[in-house]
Amino acid sequence: MKSRKAVAETTAQKLTNTMKQTNHTPTALDIAKDYSLRGWQPIPIAHRSKNPNLSGWQKLSLTENDLPIHFNGKPQNIGVHLGAKSNGLTDIDLDSPEAVKIADYFLPQTEAVFGRASKPRSHRLYYCNNGKFEKFNNPFLISSKIDSERKRACIVELRTGDGKQTVFPGSTHESGEAVSWQSDGKPLQIHAQVLRRSVALLASACLISSFWHKGIRNELNLTLSGALLRNGFDTPTTTNFIRAVCIAANDEEITDRIKAIDATAQKLERGENVFGFPKLAELADKKLVETVCKWLEIEKPNQSIDSRQNARTARENGKSTFNFATLDELLSEPEEENAYIWENTLISGGLSICSAKPKVGKSTVARNLAVAITQGETFLGRETIKGKVIYLCLEEKRSEIAKHFRLMGASGQDILIHTGATPENALRALEFAIAEIEPVLVIIDPLARVLRVNDFNDYGTMSRGLEPFIDLARKTNVHILALHHEGKGDRDGGDALLGSTALFGAVDCHLQLRKRNNGRTVSTTQRYGIDLPETVIDLDKETGVISDKGDLQTFVLQEKKTEVSNSITETEKVTEAEIKERVGGNSKGIISKAIRLLFDEKQLNREGDGKKGNPFLYYKNLENLESPTKEFTENEKPRNEADKQRTKDEISDSRFVGFRNSENLENLENPETKNTCSKCSSQLEILLDGNTLFCPLGCESKTSNTRKEQGNNHFSAK
Repeated sequence: MKSRKAVAETTAQKLTNTMKQTNHTPTALDIAKDYSLRGWQPIPIAHRSKNPNLSGWQKLSLTENDLPIHFNGKPQNIGVHLGAKSNGLTDIDLDSPEAVKIADYFLPQTEAVFGRASKPRSHRLYYCNNGKFEKFNNPFLISSKIDSERKRACIVELRTGDGKQTVFPGSTHESGEAVSWQSDGKPLQIHAQVLRRSVALLASACLISSFWHKGIRNELNLTLSGALLRNGFDTPTTTNFIRAVCIAANDEEITDRIKAIDATAQKLERGENVFGFPKLAELADKKLVETVCKWLEIEKPNQSIDSRQNARTARENGKSTFNFATLDELLSEPEEENAYIWENTLISGGLSICSAKPKVGKSTVARNLAVAITQGETFLGRETIKGKVIYLCLEEKRSEIAKHFRLMGASGQDILIHTGATPENALRALEFAIAEIEPVLVIIDPLARVLRVNDFNDYGTMSRGLEPFIDLARKTNVHILALHHEGKGDRDGGDALLGSTALFGAVDCHLQLRKRNNGRTVSTTQRYGIDLPETVIDLDKETGVISDKGDLQTFVLQEKKTEVSNSITETEKVTEAEIKERVGGNSKGIISKAIRLLFDEKQLNREGDGKKGNPFLYYKNLENLESPTKEFTENEKPRNEADKQRTKDEISDSRFVGFRNSENLENLENPETKNTCSKCSSQLEILLDGNTLFCPLGCESKTSNTRKEQGNNHFSAK
């Protein structure tokens, strides 16, 4: 069922479409009604003004019947209440030209954007509950004695909360420019903390750009990148921030700046010293650093000292910079219980990699897991927690993805799929998406389309590249599953991953798919939880659904049991060595185990004491064989009681090891093969291997010479 806000937005959209189709020029009253239907509370404002002309407007709540009284056909502007009165409506007001220029580098994309001719896209609308008003002023201009400088001090405003309003499209700016929509869609729903962080980054970049002077830009770049990287910023976020600063400051050497950031990150990785905020204060201004640190909620300049000074101060004070706890203190802490979205496999707030050779089925497994989680169903024998899934499918065609989910019979609103190209600042965009959608699982298919690094084989580069993925998972408590290719050669576990071992070291779970002779298998290696033993999976080609066929050892053992059973006729007694020779292969230990299990299950009997000179002889327990009785024609009737009993118990399913020689006509053409028993004249039968002939009464068995010459003989003549 749709919420009242959703219903109102749909009704408002219909009204807007109707006015467009009829070429009707909307009046202020029409627009006020439209905003009211969207769930926004309109306010009457004087023409070419931005201030409400009613006292007590903060408490004003106009109903549909009140609107004609306040919007009566005279030229006027239309304001809209922000905050709770309009369902959490929030306006990001871009005041400075720099903020308008680089806003897209920081603000999450929303479908509701407006402005005027000289400042297009200067207002971005969001739905944000519990947001707080905040004004980001340039500290150097706001304290100026010059009035014109103070007026342009504001960089950006986060406008929301009671007592706040904004002049909306349908109005006229005091300059005479029309306020109009650039995108008249639905505001993005977003968490207050995420939105505030985005605005703070934007304001900080604009402020720093005002100090990005020629002659010191390279030094500023090295210092700023070091300061950010040492205070919780990952390399991609730092790169995005400095790129925006360069654009705002019209710096044409952006490529060189970006290369310098990578060099700084590598120095930090090696433990070398880099400049930080103290140096930035020297190059620019102490007040600049204090303001940026305040907005970004990071350490103050006097705390952001370089690593050598930190160690030197610690030595001088006789204190360690480590935070030690005694073993008893550690053991006294309550044991943390891990929460899983897939039982004992994928931990909440964790990072995992699913790897395989190309075309083995990584995407297929991921989609089956996604469906299982959205339905709260068991997957490969382990329970899942029901929740939403974000699926970033960045490689495969959109139509093929739809085809697979359609085959699976999947539907619903809980799998959110992005197809096509990777967006700019993908991790940052993903953070916004997680805040909006609140999934339990994010699938990245494949990892290489989001993790943009120059060298997957470099340990340091990969470690730094994976850090933001880990941080995002921990911060949002969402599990991130990334799909990744395996390298050349037949390697198992973490060694199979394409690239550096940093990949395996960083993840909480490595899920590996293999293509075996028996089909496909899946297994996991866990940091937390319990390893999933190598398990055989089966893909139903008609439905696209995978199913669990049991762990590989059990599966192979079951196959060997069948092979052992098929290698023994119902009338012979054979040693274990003879069975192994018949079954063949290198898995002698598994064959021995299969023989023991068949004996324990009373499918086989044995005689002898199992010692040298008197080995165990195994033979079929006919009482435990459940087989259909074969119907014979008059000409096929058994010739004696023994033969009659043999044919009555004959096996016709997959355990049946023989068939009438007359049904295998190619063997009748062999002149060297006698088709009757030399002792009782019974018609011989041939095993399914096509080599061994045997008497149904157990008198004799022998090998076809022709077959033997063709290299198909698996059994020895007896």
